[in-house]
Amino acid sequence: SKREAYSEIRHRFPGFDEIYSFRNSVSHGVVDRSHANLEDAKKLRTQAKAIVNDLFEIAKQAGYEIPRGITYEAAISSEDITSS
Repeated sequence: SKREAYSEIRHRFPGFDEIYSFRNSVSHGVVDRSHANLEDAKKLRTQAKAIVNDLFEIAKQAGYEIPRGITYEAAISSEDITSS
């Protein structure tokens, strides 16, 4: 279920909740000034990059080698992403 998947992600990737919350707030135009400082932003960015690297590795182990330079547009289009 969606809830189980989210629980597994939270367990596997410490700090995910903070990244998820910060990203969602920013995407809706809300910035919590008490948490919007350079040190925290760098920490969240580093954690997010580590999570993305792990997710690419999980996909690769499952047989889905995804090119790192793929754009959102190409990923959701009907194009073959391996031809980019």
